[in-house]
Amino acid sequence: MIFKKGLILGVLFTSILLVTLGGALFAQNDNRVPFRHRVGNPAPEGNLFRIRGDFTIIGNTNLTLADYHESGDNSLNEMIFVDVDKDSTTFNSSSATLMFSQENGADPSCTEILYAGLYWSGRAEMGAGMTFDRTDESIPGIPQEINGEMQKVLAFEKVNYTSYFLDVYGDYDSDDLLYPVFILGSKTGDEDIIFRFMNRGDDKVQYSIGDQEWQSVGNLKIATSDGVTTATFDPIIFSDGEISFTIDNLSRSAGTDSEDYRQEDNSLQIIASGIYTPPHTVTFDKRKVKLKGPGATAYTEITASGNSILFPHEDLKEMYVGYADVTDYVRNSGTGTYTVADLALAEGMGDNTGFYGHWGLIVVYQNSKMHWRDVTIFDGYSFVQSLDGEEHTGEFGIDGFGAVKQGRVDLKLGVMAGEGDRSIEGDFLEIINQNGEWTRLYHPLNSTTNFFNSSIYTPVRNEEGGLVENPRNPYLLNNTGIDIVLWDIPNPDNSIIANEQTSTRFRFGTKQDIYSIYAFAFSVRSYLPVIQAINQIESINSEAPGEDPSVKPGQEITYNLEIRNLGEEATEQTRVVIPVPHTTTFVSAITIPSGYGDLTFDPDMGLAGSIIWDMGEVPLMADPNELIATLQYTLKITEDCFVLANNNCETTVATHGNVSGVGSISESMFSNIPFIQGALEGTCSGEEIPGSLEIPITGRAEFAETHCSGYEHFSGLGNIELPDFCQRDAPVDLLSIIPPSREGYTVYFFTQETGGSPLFNYQVNTAVPGTEQVWVSEGPTGSCTGFRVPLLINVLPRPPAPFVSDYMTCNSSGYVSYTASPLTEYRLLYYQDNDPTSEPLDAVPQVDISIPGEFSVWVSQYRDGECESLRKEVKIVVEDCSLRPAIQVVMTPDVDNFRDEDEVITYTIVVENIGGVPLVEVSVFEYLTNGDWTIPMLEPSGKKTFTTTYVVNNYDLQYRVISNSVHAEGFDSGGVFVNDFDTSEIIAFPPGFLDYEISVYPANCLADGDALGIIDISFQNGSQSGGYDLVREEDGHVFTEYFEDKTSVRIEVPPGEYKLTIFDVRVIGHAVPGIYKVEKSENADFTVPMEITACMLYRLAPETEYALAFRLKGPDGSNIPPDENSFFDLIETGTYTITGIDPLGIRCPVEKTFQATINHPSELDLETMPFCSEDVFTTIHLLHDTDGFLVKWYRVESQGELHLSEFDDSPVFLVQEDGEYEVTLTNEEGCISGKGRIQVAQSFTEPPHLNNLYTICPAKNVNVSIEPGSDFIACSWYLDGVEVSNSLVFVPVGAGLFSLVAKDRQGCEFFVDFEVEYKCDPSIRYPNAIRPNVPDKAFIVYPDNLTEELEVFIQNRWGELIYYCEDKSPSFGKPSTCIWDGTVNNRAVINGAYLVIIRYKIKGEDLIITEKGLITVVD
Repeated sequence: MIFKKGLILGVLFTSILLVTLGGALFAQNDNRVPFRHRVGNPAPEGNLFRIRGDFTIIGNTNLTLADYHESGDNSLNEMIFVDVDKDSTTFNSSSATLMFSQENGADPSCTEILYAGLYWSGRAEMGAGMTFDRTDESIPGIPQEINGEMQKVLAFEKVNYTSYFLDVYGDYDSDDLLYPVFILGSKTGDEDIIFRFMNRGDDKVQYSIGDQEWQSVGNLKIATSDGVTTATFDPIIFSDGEISFTIDNLSRSAGTDSEDYRQEDNSLQIIASGIYTPPHTVTFDKRKVKLKGPGATAYTEITASGNSILFPHEDLKEMYVGYADVTDYVRNSGTGTYTVADLALAEGMGDNTGFYGHWGLIVVYQNSKMHWRDVTIFDGYSFVQSLDGEEHTGEFGIDGFGAVKQGRVDLKLGVMAGEGDRSIEGDFLEIINQNGEWTRLYHPLNSTTNFFNSSIYTPVRNEEGGLVENPRNPYLLNNTGIDIVLWDIPNPDNSIIANEQTSTRFRFGTKQDIYSIYAFAFSVRSYLPVIQAINQIESINSEAPGEDPSVKPGQEITYNLEIRNLGEEATEQTRVVIPVPHTTTFVSAITIPSGYGDLTFDPDMGLAGSIIWDMGEVPLMADPNELIATLQYTLKITEDCFVLANNNCETTVATHGNVSGVGSISESMFSNIPFIQGALEGTCSGEEIPGSLEIPITGRAEFAETHCSGYEHFSGLGNIELPDFCQRDAPVDLLSIIPPSREGYTVYFFTQETGGSPLFNYQVNTAVPGTEQVWVSEGPTGSCTGFRVPLLINVLPRPPAPFVSDYMTCNSSGYVSYTASPLTEYRLLYYQDNDPTSEPLDAVPQVDISIPGEFSVWVSQYRDGECESLRKEVKIVVEDCSLRPAIQVVMTPDVDNFRDEDEVITYTIVVENIGGVPLVEVSVFEYLTNGDWTIPMLEPSGKKTFTTTYVVNNYDLQYRVISNSVHAEGFDSGGVFVNDFDTSEIIAFPPGFLDYEISVYPANCLADGDALGIIDISFQNGSQSGGYDLVREEDGHVFTEYFEDKTSVRIEVPPGEYKLTIFDVRVIGHAVPGIYKVEKSENADFTVPMEITACMLYRLAPETEYALAFRLKGPDGSNIPPDENSFFDLIETGTYTITGIDPLGIRCPVEKTFQATINHPSELDLETMPFCSEDVFTTIHLLHDTDGFLVKWYRVESQGELHLSEFDDSPVFLVQEDGEYEVTLTNEEGCISGKGRIQVAQSFTEPPHLNNLYTICPAKNVNVSIEPGSDFIACSWYLDGVEVSNSLVFVPVGAGLFSLVAKDRQGCEFFVDFEVEYKCDPSIRYPNAIRPNVPDKAFIVYPDNLTEELEVFIQNRWGELIYYCEDKSPSFGKPSTCIWDGTVNNRAVINGAYLVIIRYKIKGEDLIITEKGLITVVD
């Protein structure tokens, strides 16, 4: 069994600061998002800002009452947008002014902003979704061109791009036939455009504009198809604004009466063209708002950081809260007016909860003239509601701060919440005091019994120490569902927060209101010794840093950290910690003076290690500006390719650190005192600038190019597969389930694969099921991350809990199951408890009802692909009913019907004690005759019987019904009351209605083959009206009909047994006694095989005892006639239908179907081996499996097939002569299942005629095409045994020894070898000496393969020609026919040298070469 429970364990192991104390029955307190610190990133140590400064809050409402009054609520009232920004493109906006405290003369312009968090919260219509559109018809949007856009407009639909809408109604013509009328009406008062599509006439379609007369359309054409009639005609054109509309097509229902007239078939077709300017529309997104700070001319879109905080869907009243860190924006914008616009809100009439919407900005700031304070911020989401008037609460704690050691402790609290109503009391906020008691809190605009009352109260202190509220627009007292407040909590005699206190707790709750609380800010006056650490650059590579220093990879920076004590006491255990930046490595460190304290480097602390300077005591000097000691440390710029070759890394050297210790006198512990990197100038001259000292790294691209070649990004996170999340679970922060791969690294999230700002956490939005794509990376900082790994977030839907019903029963033997019903396709799971970690039971639980008691289980439902629903408790109560009192009364009349006046009816009444204890004072009252009886004592199982009589009167006959009832009641000995009652009705039917006779007639055969019989109801005393139900016993089928003024009712029914009930006109039934059987007529029965298998043909002859005629239909529905012997020839495979008919009409026709499989031989595949000229025989192979078949071979001759029995059962057949041959396969049933034929002819093909040598010269484009001849159909050409071509024409491209394997049409193969040489110039050979008349010493010329023809001239020394020869077709490898034997006129020539001239022509070229030489004749 597999089902999704959701990330239960992930939720359980998360640090939860909020504690629920309210009950779960009414979901009064749902802490969907646990409260956690929210103090920016990087967070200060301990998540506490220990600063000379404070926090402040500003905010405002973006929604207010349409009819504003100071005591009004948003529930069930009309709400409208607040919009103050004079920007027509925004729908809602409000503003508030950011101001800073001026205590102790602090100048706000010199105040430094440390953190700013923007929150927004609201509620729109339930089910509106995460995004939805809002349109302002009064503001034009962006014009768009419309070009011939077609729209089919149905009744009550709006016409696109216009103010018109279509109304269609049906009107009647003079023949009372319906036809449609189409009215295009305008919301702006333009003239109506009306069409009517009538039933008759040549001008069925007419139109009218405004008050004009009806006009017929032109060129009307009408067609009807599938009940819809369509008319096309010449266009009718009208316009609305800059859009023109064309109508040339109407469709209407073809029906003309109310039964077949279909409104949905009525439509008109409109074609729009022109320029359309839509109204201004904005898509609201609950996760986004627009922010505009002081001096800004445009809004900046702000998106909730990683889906923070919660955006419920169809849950928690859809009261949503968003959050984004806007520290950089507010730090750059400073004090002044901030405007927030376009929260995803709704106008209009609110429901019981109401609409609201607002924003709030929490800012933490510091100024050196202000008091020391510990400041922290929490946020989360707690939904608080009371449905039962009881008090329901939630708690959260704050720890880690440090109140002042002595004197008054001042503390301040800021709260943001949504949907607190002004008129509904019972909600509160409390803080625990020193006695462990809860103290109710309040501020100047609320009370202790109605804390959340739609107030905005966010004052700051002026120079005189008074409270001044910051301006906001609008400035309302009643902010309808919004609470944004900060105030100083009274702390008389430090009774709430004591000196040196480090933690406290808050509690909130309600008795009748509903609200969501999501943000707390807290500050407390503290004290810290003042150790100043000024961090400055001494040198870069031993050179002065200059005004705007920068460094390169591998360079060294030396810093001086100067320590002074600007406080009022010395410090002890003073420690300085400098985390080495990830862009550097530690080189060295010394103290000045030397040996001041203990100086170490811890390589395991932080990303790149930390410098630790345990200074010990830091004295209080007479001159606070006197330098006490200096730490000089040197760092080397990184040469790490992860940083320098990574486009995702902003490369700077950012050094910072902190100082901690204990005050020598106050013993106050301090920590996280930041370094000072400089001082402000101008009006804020001397104001310290705390924080990191940053120097840019330059030359990184050059370094990466030369040192990081081939470097590839990778992620140590690997591939991450997230679990499936469940809808409506508490949002899971992915940071809690994806740890970094190495110490010192942090995980960051991105909403895009490249670019974008890092998110320090990412909450899975479990409000809506679906998938979402984000990316995760890790690195030393958010500005330096590695490869981004894609994450697919999948939120599965969660069904509602199953329907359950508690069950109570009396104890007895046996078992019962719990009552729980799942939705369709869902399965139930049972649990012993509601612990989310418990496993389901193995089997469906049952309760042994022999044991009294209360039993319960928890049940949920699920189906594949979804999460398991929430669990719901279901109970079974088993009661010992033997101790329960109970009574039963039954009244029975002695007749079922009455007929006559003065007829006497007797009622018998039986009272029984069916409980387990005696009953006393039992009273019985019968209403018709006013019967009244008393039973003093009735023991368990005891019975008392009473009778009473009633006489039928004329009134009863008129109304035909006599009603009576009886009531019994009593008590047990403990006074427990029990009662019971019973009723009776006796019916009088119309006169003669029950005087009937029933006759049954057997079934006959009808023409269509259905046998029907008759049950006849015959009324004996005149006609009657009413109806009947005739129920067939076999299957419960009901035959019913009404009749009027009938003396006889004939009911035709199939054979079977029936029960009859007749009804009078009041539909009062009378069950006719007995069962009536309609007998079945005999059938013309016969027998045929249900399944037939045959070869080629099957002859069917039905078997029957009767003289029947038969009708047979084949698989294609055609009739198959019988032959003269009444046989049917079946030659097709399929389903046949045969009907047996009695020619005398006595028996009913019988129809039967049967399946016939008529096997025809399939074509067999045969293969013959080549039958070549030198072969004595060849073979034919049968290419089929012959197992289970008989194989027979035949020679096909003109007289028929000659069976060659010697090859029976052999798949191979030996052939010795040409001819046609056949083979058959016969199965075990003797059916020939396969047959094949093949023609065999012996080959007498001559081998290919090729030359022994071919010469090619590709350089001169001299190639040869070699062909084996037309007798061959396949060739394989080989070079040194490797096939180089299989074409019929071979063109060699290189020299070598080749072979040809050629196959003729009969498959015979021939082998020929030849050579190809690569030769571009011809050459001939001849001897340079001969001996006359010696044959083997004669002058012989040997041509090469390029020689096409040649001539030989031989001259003596005087130039006389003594020999000439011409060879027109010399052959390579053979001597030329020009042979000189050394004689002239048969006489040997004298010894000596003779001139030889040889002229030869090159093949394929028109070129003749002449070659001269000398030969010597030696005798």
